[in-house]
Amino acid sequence: KGAPTDKPVENAPANTKNGPYPLILFSHGLGARGIFYEDVIKTWVSAGYVVAAPDYPMSNGAARGGANFGRAVGDTKNQPADATFVINEVITLDKQGKRLGGIDARRIGASGHSLGGITTYGVTYSSCCRDKRIKAAAPMSGIGGVVESMDQYFLSGRTPLLALHGDRDGTLPYQAGRSAFARATPPKYFL
Repeated sequence: KGAPTDKPVENAPANTKNGPYPLILFSHGLGARGIFYEDVIKTWVSAGYVVAAPDYPMSNGAARGGANFGRAVGDTKNQPADATFVINEVITLDKQGKRLGGIDARRIGASGHSLGGITTYGVTYSSCCRDKRIKAAAPMSGIGGVVESMDQYFLSGRTPLLALHGDRDGTLPYQAGRSAFARATPPKYFL
């Protein structure tokens, strides 16, 4: 209730009128936190999605001892399982009536930036860690082949992919993003 605002409202009542809503799991980049992506998350929420944006324990900016590059990259192999855990918990909380607005567990997407893009590729497309409930993925500046070897990605399913990658990315090479995209099965799009 009240006038619309760009400011998030803590503990705002959920709008259940048009639910259930699709869920997007968003994974942050190295040294970031989910809240750092507030602008994109706000856009998705305004479009009718529930967004879960966890802070991963070893790679977020508030990690104990800081977000150490080596430790965070080493933990990347665990982040797809962490992502699946978060999806499970959010769906459970929603079923318990914890004011999430009603989640449609048949419509789950994944997205993430940089290290979060790597997590997105892992949780959506890798053989070891694929969560089959994810119906679409949009990794941003992410690459495959980190969670497990690249030949273990895109072996099952035809989960739609929208890959976004800048051609001047100084951290994760553009060509590595293109290579992951080339291995993907259609439908797929590269921006």
